[in-house]
Amino acid sequence: MIQLDQTPLLTNGPQYCNKMRGEMINRYNRAKVATPITNPFTGSAFTTLWEDDASGLLHTGFVDDLLSSPMETTCSSYPQIDCYMKTCKLVYFGSFQIDDELNKAGKAISKPNRENYRRDFLSRYDNSWISSHKARHQSYFQNNILFRNFIQDVKRDLKTLNQAISGVTDYDFMDADYRHEILSRIGTEVCPYCNRQYITHYDEDGTTKTTADLDHFHPNSAFKLFSLSLFNFVPSCQICNSRFKLAKCYDIVYPYHRGFDESAWFKVQLNGNSTVDTLTGNSTHFDLDLEFDSTSTYAVQIQNSMELFNLAKVYQSHKEYVRELLYKKHAYAKTYQDDMQKLFNTMKLSEEQINLFLYGNKLLPEKLSMRPLSKLAYDVIIKG
Repeated sequence: MIQLDQTPLLTNGPQYCNKMRGEMINRYNRAKVATPITNPFTGSAFTTLWEDDASGLLHTGFVDDLLSSPMETTCSSYPQIDCYMKTCKLVYFGSFQIDDELNKAGKAISKPNRENYRRDFLSRYDNSWISSHKARHQSYFQNNILFRNFIQDVKRDLKTLNQAISGVTDYDFMDADYRHEILSRIGTEVCPYCNRQYITHYDEDGTTKTTADLDHFHPNSAFKLFSLSLFNFVPSCQICNSRFKLAKCYDIVYPYHRGFDESAWFKVQLNGNSTVDTLTGNSTHFDLDLEFDSTSTYAVQIQNSMELFNLAKVYQSHKEYVRELLYKKHAYAKTYQDDMQKLFNTMKLSEEQINLFLYGNKLLPEKLSMRPLSKLAYDVIIKG
């Protein structure tokens, strides 16, 4: 997974607000005068989510923040929105398999560890909105049935709230042409989830089109209030979005915060069929592994990302590419590079230009989002 630059989102934020703000305000106004729908978590009208606490009037600054500010900034600025986000995450991630999570955390499968995990999970997303639900399910941590009952209780109320929110904020308000325009403006050229597919834009009869899917990092169905947030839009290839990710409840790496970086890497491993030819890039008799740092703060999210997008499996189809990299790496060994370096010095090429000439890749961590398989090439050539 490759980190994405936030700059295009911040740059295009004002234009995006100008495009989308009016429709949201109009729908808020209609909802305000209609039969009031109560927020089940607070007992107040659901429309208060868009209102200033002091005046009780529509908070247009919040509308813009909801559309174009980083989601964590919006949550930290508005306590009720922070409660909403935590409640959504509680429900969305609450379908985990307890023993799988303990295995990922390197903990023994036992009743005390299961109970502690459930307590820790709730503490991660605890907020004032779910106080009454906790009171009704005080033994939620004791077993799977009690925990599921607790999550389902919260989920029912959240579903009611999200249905109401969809009348004011919904991804369906954005027409298809503008979705393509947004994807083009973000400017991502390679799928950040897999780093395998180009996602380019093109012109069709004067209209901008793109080969990318617009993925909601936090799914539209579960996080309805953020369904139009620019920072919830991740350009991705169709395979990652529509076949692997869908709305599966995995807590994964958020590309606008970080990629795998140095915490996960591809590694060529020799096996029983390996020979000298393997070392020199003349055979594919090796294993291509994807490893990660289990001590990383984001180890679970990294592992979840690897599993969700089947990265270790799909990258096996690129072993021939790895063989080519190994061959070039061997061919340009130090003794040969001395002669090549004289030529490069004459041509006044930079190190990244040299790498581009030799390997077809700049091999710079900050440039991994520009070409497919760049993370793989970086790990094999630089780290291998």
